[in-house]
Order: sequence, then C-alpha cells, then structure tokens
Amino acid sequence: PIRAGETPISSTRIRKALLEGNVEGAREGLGRPYSVRGLVVRGDGRGRKLGFPTANLNVPGTGKLIPPPGVYAVRGCLKQGVFDGAIHVGPRPTFTGSGPTIELHLLDFDRDIYGEEVRVEFIRHLRDVRPFASASALVEQLKFDVEAARAALAYDRNKAARG
Repeated sequence: PIRAGETPISSTRIRKALLEGNVEGAREGLGRPYSVRGLVVRGDGRGRKLGFPTANLNVPGTGKLIPPPGVYAVRGCLKQGVFDGAIHVGPRPTFTGSGPTIELHLLDFDRDIYGEEVRVEFIRHLRDVRPFASASALVEQLKFDVEAARAALAYDRNKAARG
C-alpha cells in the first residue's frame, strides 16, 4: 500500500478524518488540502453588520463530503486570487431561527463576489460550534477566530516553505 510516513493511505482513512473534522489528517492522506467548491449566494447580512462580512456558500449536492460543524482556517480560491480566511460550517446557535450554513470570511478582503464560484481549502480545525450569550460575545470570539486563522495559515505557509 501507499504510505504517508508510517500510515497507509486509504480513502476510508481520509473520509474518517474528514468526518471527525481532522482536516490535517485528510490533507496528509490526500497530499493536498481537502477542498470544496461552492457558489456565493446572498445571506441575511448579519456577518457584515457584526463587522465580519461573510460569503455564504451554496455547495451543490454532489455527494461531496463537508467537514462537520465547526470553525476552520481556510484558503478561499477565487478568480481574483487566493485569500486567507476562516469558515463556519453548521448551525448558528446564537441566532434563533437560523438554519445551518457555510459562511466564509476572507481576511483583509472587501469585494462583491456574489454569484462567483469559490474553492475552499480546509487547513485547520479551530473550534467547535457553540452558542454565545450575545452578539457582542460572538464578536469577541470572532476576533479571536480571525487571529487563530491568521496564525494557523502563517504556520502552514512557513511549513510548506521549509518543505
């Protein structure tokens, strides 16, 4: 069998890693970051109002595996280039009546990309989804998430540069 270090590579191991939110393990098996493609659609604008604009992704039901609910450090690949980001996958428990979403926040990015296709590369799981007592408590966590994503993506770039 083909191996990554001491571990045999198999599609079953890769799927298991993804289902557990272990995007680093999936990457090890794939030899590249796991990615999904989606179309940017309009959401309710809540992220922008909170100071964290998001691109809501509609991922076609092609049987593509989406990592479990959580917040992840990602790279968003658009026709304009590749941008660092953080993505929320799953329910939004802080806001009642909100269904599950895939919401991409690109760091240091403020362009209209509605209707565009985005490929999202999952780099690292940052945290699980959890409710917050208020919108302001959520904003404080989002600030922390953005910094955690920056650090994870910088580490990933440095690791890749070292080979």
